Amino acid sequence: MNGTESTSLAIDYRYRADIYLLLARAFSHEPDDAFRTALGSIGKESPLVVNRDSDGNLVQRAFDLINRSVSTDPSPSDLNADYVNIFLGFGKDLTGAFPYESYYRSGRKSLMEKPYDELLSILRKEGLTPTQIDLSPEDHVSTEFLLLAHFSNKVLAALERARRNENDGSDIQQTQDKSIESAQARYRDFLVTHPLQWVPQMCDEAFALARTDFYRGFSLLAKEVVIADATALGFSGPTCR
Repeated sequence: MNGTESTSLAIDYRYRADIYLLLARAFSHEPDDAFRTALGSIGKESPLVVNRDSDGNLVQRAFDLINRSVSTDPSPSDLNADYVNIFLGFGKDLTGAFPYESYYRSGRKSLMEKPYDELLSILRKEGLTPTQIDLSPEDHVSTEFLLLAHFSNKVLAALERARRNENDGSDIQQTQDKSIESAQARYRDFLVTHPLQWVPQMCDEAFALARTDFYRGFSLLAKEVVIADATALGFSGPTCR
């Protein structure tokens, strides 16, 4: 891998780490004033962006909704109520976009099924404990976003090791290239076998239930980033409505 390729790859995975950390925070619990203030104007060019409808760039539409929410959405208590209605199912008819992989993939709309066991296994393998993640059950959407950031950082670490050893012999360079490829494969496999399989559907339901631009924006952003990410890596995702 040459220097130009390495730099381009590092930019992509640094963006991935940043955007998934942002999404993990947005979906983990209600927003506080500090988080809303820190959002500022977060729209920026994304290496994951793909135009997939006649309205233009859906990722930028999501950023626009989030930015608008900072000045137009109601009080923090109303945002908290929206979070509870959407993700805890305390809204009309007690329906919700419950943010757990088991709920969407078990076939029974129940919790702590096979995807939950798989997430626990992945967390253990990566040396991450439930107390570090602090979300229960552990197949919460924010856990999966945190894992995507974690795997992104592993790619970045492999790239940095290769950069430091770029003047070493060809055998060492080949080993470093294999390390980068392995880290990328781990990232890709997790994205495709877990978030891609259910996050877009959850986000569609969350968008439909949301009463605020804040959660409309983050629901659209999460869906589009996951699908665009998979597309950039050569996989096709659900068709955007």
